[in-house]
Amino acid sequence: MMANKALQLNPKSTKSMVAKSLYYTLKGNFVESRKLLKQALELDPLSFMAKRAQADNYFLERKYEKAIELYDELIELDPYHEKALEYRGWSVVMLGHLDEAIDRFKSMDVHTTLTLKSYSQIGYAYAIKGDSENAMRCIAEIEKNAAINKGMTYALDFAVVYAGLGEFEKAMDQLEEAVENKRSAIVFTKVHPIWDPIRNEPRFKAVLTLK
Repeated sequence: MMANKALQLNPKSTKSMVAKSLYYTLKGNFVESRKLLKQALELDPLSFMAKRAQADNYFLERKYEKAIELYDELIELDPYHEKALEYRGWSVVMLGHLDEAIDRFKSMDVHTTLTLKSYSQIGYAYAIKGDSENAMRCIAEIEKNAAINKGMTYALDFAVVYAGLGEFEKAMDQLEEAVENKRSAIVFTKVHPIWDPIRNEPRFKAVLTLK
């Protein structure tokens, strides 16, 4: 494994420790991940990368209040950091504060340079809220982007909104396409909380083995 080799070559590398912690996080081993991030921050207390990995770890461990606390610290350092803003928004979604989450995602679009904007995140929040009309509008916006940007895959974005709508067969169709197109974010499906409702379904488990 690359992260192990990097640690062996440079055991005092914060970057290598963060990479290894991500490996454990994606395996669902949050305890080991947290140990490595603690060591990384002891070596470099100012490491933005390690702090963000720590916040992500808490989010994926479903410790949303703690994650929000850390994301707020990161956003204070970098108010326009896309991933910190996005996962701060996801944390709010998971706590059920859907109107706040929608506002946060929309604000993120104004202040960052995201190509697709936050249609999948906003669509998911609308769907969970029970506002299927606005959720479908977000799907329409993703479809527009897909028609314009022929070389890009938007399957994961569609899957997220369909999951929020409870249309899990459609979500699975899109997840399988995302795997086929090697969408990088697909690696987080194993641990991201939006997939908890179908985590034990055979078709979802099969997708995890395809990555």
